[in-house]
Amino acid sequence: MKSISIQFLTPHHVQWQKDLVLKLIRMSPTNGGGGLNTITFLKKVSGLVKIDENGTASVTSGGKVSTRNVQVWQGRAGRVEEVGVNLHFEVFKVISLNGGSAREPDKISVTNTYPDVLPQPHNLTIVATGNTFADFYETGRGNFGIYVQPFKGSVQFWANFSVTNEAKYTIAVKISPYKICDSDIRITGERVEIQLKLSNASENESFITFGLQFSNVSDFTDFENLGKIFSPIFISDLYTTEASLLINLHTRELQLLHVCPEEVENLNNRVKSGGIGVKNIFRIRDSFRTVHGGKFDDAFVLENDEFHGQIYGHGGVNSLIFDDRFNSSLVHVNLKEETATFDGQFNSGVRGIQVVGGRRGKMDVVFTNCHIKLVKLEGGGSLRDQDVVGISKDFCSPDVTIMTQSFTQIQNQAERGNFTYFVESLEGVGTEYLIGTNLSHHYKFTVELEQIGSVSLLGSILHLGMKSNFHLLGEMV
Repeated sequence: MKSISIQFLTPHHVQWQKDLVLKLIRMSPTNGGGGLNTITFLKKVSGLVKIDENGTASVTSGGKVSTRNVQVWQGRAGRVEEVGVNLHFEVFKVISLNGGSAREPDKISVTNTYPDVLPQPHNLTIVATGNTFADFYETGRGNFGIYVQPFKGSVQFWANFSVTNEAKYTIAVKISPYKICDSDIRITGERVEIQLKLSNASENESFITFGLQFSNVSDFTDFENLGKIFSPIFISDLYTTEASLLINLHTRELQLLHVCPEEVENLNNRVKSGGIGVKNIFRIRDSFRTVHGGKFDDAFVLENDEFHGQIYGHGGVNSLIFDDRFNSSLVHVNLKEETATFDGQFNSGVRGIQVVGGRRGKMDVVFTNCHIKLVKLEGGGSLRDQDVVGISKDFCSPDVTIMTQSFTQIQNQAERGNFTYFVESLEGVGTEYLIGTNLSHHYKFTVELEQIGSVSLLGSILHLGMKSNFHLLGEMV
């Protein structure tokens, strides 16, 4: 017993807790007794430590200790531990191994011999630091919390998960989303592999890999409950949520959802950066913030009509979307000048935007630039408060799609380019454009034929409709 020191601590909830600190392992049984008990392996314990499903720890260099009533297991940083968890025996509650060596990871395998015996789900928390591998196989009902964090700036974490409706995995990654420099999702048979490569200044490559194994699912690409049972998030040093990883198996896409709450909660965090190598969605609810996207397609959703910050789209095809809860009576976006104003009061900078989405029943004015790809407005409130799309006379050839609802005017002064107009309503919609050899205009109507009562041409103005007020105005250039 000389090799084991026992300390008695009193936590805030006034429950006795005992720490069993193993410096050297010998043939010694250890019984934690009552309460929540912790066993810690110090670096003086050399060699590989293996812990079996019964809580018996052995070292390759010699020595073994059997334990009872020990629920929390802590390992050695930079040394290797292997843990086999059988949930049926209810030995483990928390496993924190502190990361394996540079060449070999800590290994944690979790299974359940009798997954249908207990009606209540098992609860297990794993703290994966540095280099760690975890495998979850036929666990039955369970709630699994996994915290991934770096060791000396490096993370090498990969895990396999059996995906069923009975097991719920909550994964918190203590790394800035900005460090995701590349991402990939691969589907082979009933297996999905998600790879996140992390930028890192250290010599060791950093990555996170999730392997999802589906079984007894007819078409797992339509697995609607995936977000409820497998939900990775990225957290800050203060353990607040930075972003959530969204997985779309049908489209094979990964996205990071960033929610920027009210500024009173973020006085010291004015800059928000998305993952460089993954698509980002930003829901911006505060009034001032500088937001940076990545190299792929990002979406910036504005929900606060007092916003006067900066938005940088960077690479990809990026969208600026105004939520219907955006209450300004007039939104004015000028992509050429890289500005956005709301009721003429709040000036914001918008750069690297190729798609603009408007609000239903409210007046939105959008002036495009040479890089615009899509303008999708939802229609103004009336003939007096119409949406307006302005395309200026620039020395470029844009390829633009414009989708219109009711009460929308399109003023196209471009002398070259390809323009496609989707007309989804005939009420109060009009377009003006130039006609020339370097221009093409394509109209697609998604309205019922019964709505078109007459067609008339007066000069260069084409009128369609009966009760509608739609017209096209073409002028030779």
